Amino acid sequence: FYCNAVRGIGLRGGKLFSSIAVEVDCATEKEEIAGFILAQLFSVDEMEDKDIFPSHKEPKEVMYILTLGLRQKHRRRGLASLLVERCQFAAEMDPQCGLLYLHVIHNNAAALNFYTVNNFAKIRDLPDFYRIGNEYHNAYLYAKFLNNFKSITSADDESIAGLVSALA
Repeated sequence: FYCNAVRGIGLRGGKLFSSIAVEVDCATEKEEIAGFILAQLFSVDEMEDKDIFPSHKEPKEVMYILTLGLRQKHRRRGLASLLVERCQFAAEMDPQCGLLYLHVIHNNAAALNFYTVNNFAKIRDLPDFYRIGNEYHNAYLYAKFLNNFKSITSADDESIAGLVSALA
């Protein structure tokens, strides 16, 4: 995967989105990578969790965040949020992209808080999703719906609200 990723080729040969935050020391003009994001646009047919969309309003594509990382000294300065915003903007440029999503390990409190603060919703629990060494760890699916696409729950809520107002 990583050999292809440096050439811009993602999983299953797909094209990657990447963005890098660089800190420049003005006195020395030395540059240091502060952080990066790597994501990939997929066909919704390749998505494991496509059942979160109503079948009649399913997007053609979704953007999956493969990894987001910042050096320790650059954290809590808004850089990660800016990187995610750039990724979201790239995804929203495709009107058929309905979702920006990722998986987060259950015990990464900082990441869980970060995605919540950045308006991602926890969609579902994923038992034994990650295998690290010989241990399995639970994860959560976090997502942000884009381009007026909604989750199956949102669509159901709207349908119920419409039915209630029609009966009133």
